[in-house]
Amino acid sequence: VHALARQPLVNYLIAQPAFSEGWALYAEDLADELGAYKDDKLGRLGYLQSLLFRAARLVADTGVNSQKWTRAEATAYLQDTVGLSAQEADSEVDRYVIWPGQACSYMVGRETIRRLRTGAQQQLKTSFDIRQFHEVVLAPGPRPLPVLEADVADWVASQRPQPAKK
Repeated sequence: VHALARQPLVNYLIAQPAFSEGWALYAEDLADELGAYKDDKLGRLGYLQSLLFRAARLVADTGVNSQKWTRAEATAYLQDTVGLSAQEADSEVDRYVIWPGQACSYMVGRETIRRLRTGAQQQLKTSFDIRQFHEVVLAPGPRPLPVLEADVADWVASQRPQPAKK
């Protein structure tokens, strides 16, 4: 893929959780979109519970690290919103304190990929090919989200019909 040559070695050596975990969440959405849970009500419930948990992580991580929530506030929020036990909520809050923003990165990556897909679909209309889009996203490997955005923009531009030369 065209983006592979532009990838510095550091992108392969340093974790890119917004990309990797964002793709994982996007893939869960894709499974739902493709009907994977159509005949599996418990599976769909698990998927929705998982989304709720990730959204709650985003709120609690931001609350602790940006909004000056106390440990007790964050723990109570996770228990009330997601139903975590006190011990599970404590472990989650420890994680947010030790690695600020990491839990948010999952949803940021997911939303970035969803936004890029929607934008590509709107621009390319009937010529949009979801398999090609996924190839552009995945083939170069994990990378910072601004690089992913540039790669998708390049791909979209390359898919548009070129004006005829006179």
